[in-house]
Amino acid sequence: MVLLLLLIVSYVAAFKNISIEKFKSLPIPEFATHLAGKELIDYINANQPFFEAGESKLSYNEFKSRLMQEKYLKIDESLRLAGQDFYEDIPESFDALEQWPHCKSIQTVRDQANCGSCWAVSSASAMSDRLCIANKGRNQTFISDTDILSCCKYCGYGCDGGYMIESWYYLKTTGACSGGPYGTTGNCKPYAFHP
Repeated sequence: MVLLLLLIVSYVAAFKNISIEKFKSLPIPEFATHLAGKELIDYINANQPFFEAGESKLSYNEFKSRLMQEKYLKIDESLRLAGQDFYEDIPESFDALEQWPHCKSIQTVRDQANCGSCWAVSSASAMSDRLCIANKGRNQTFISDTDILSCCKYCGYGCDGGYMIESWYYLKTTGACSGGPYGTTGNCKPYAFHP
């Protein structure tokens, strides 16, 4: 036990002024791979300066309810899109905010709250971005994630998960109304769940 305490103290001293690159290159001690619970939290906090680990405030069932169900990992192969090869050089860096600063949707991070609606939220977000880009900023409509979530019956199971590819098909065949963050006005269907 004294040896473990000395190890932890020496690690703390060594990690105070370490870069993330250097830290990531260090091996993880064998004993640390078997830690769990409070011991793991204490080890993490004593051995790196980048963040403070702690216990989740969620119960096991609350945490589990926020995970996507395994059935959504299986995709109907007929829904797969054909790949496309690009022969252009990939830029060293790219920032959509710099490329399209006039598109407010690109600057917005949507909050799905306590709902497994990532499939609808991310689809509506990308749709809004593409609409703005295609119209060179003249159309700033936020596509409603709630419309996709609640009206597309074949897209999935609402807050229990769904398929992004189906939400794109829904937009193409049916369309979607305008939306916005929870509690906003001046649009058709803002997000339905409080963050």
